[in-house]
Amino acid sequence: MDVLKQCVRDVVHLTDIEDFLKEEGSIERPEHLNDGHVPLQDVVLWYLRNYVDGVKDYNTVVLLMPTNPWITPHDVEKAILTYSMSKFNVLRSYNANTGEENGLYILDIDYALSNDYSYDVYTGAVFCPGIEIHTKKDYNIAKESLEDIIDS
Repeated sequence: MDVLKQCVRDVVHLTDIEDFLKEEGSIERPEHLNDGHVPLQDVVLWYLRNYVDGVKDYNTVVLLMPTNPWITPHDVEKAILTYSMSKFNVLRSYNANTGEENGLYILDIDYALSNDYSYDVYTGAVFCPGIEIHTKKDYNIAKESLEDIIDS
């Protein structure tokens, strides 16, 4: 947890859920960004342009999607260390078993703000456990996987 304490200065969460907006660090997303089909990079760019660009002296943003409850602080530290020891503009996490993206991103803010996409030749990857949960089917798969781990 030392890496997190040294590197992470602010924690915010972007939400459209009324109960969460009462929490410190909550920022309400505009309605047009609340649809599940809106690309994640659109939400990130909105946040960077409205809350970070020219306001705070950050050079990197770490994004953790709550749709993957299995990503641990250790996984986040591993990603931060991998990113900091590289020349990546973007680092993305992938599920070690399925190869699917699974909700942890690290972005160079200047790069993100100067591009309307988040992939380039300087994109790195780390592998983390778990799948993203977006649908009832995803939830059932994740639940079954967790039960298998507990039972073994």
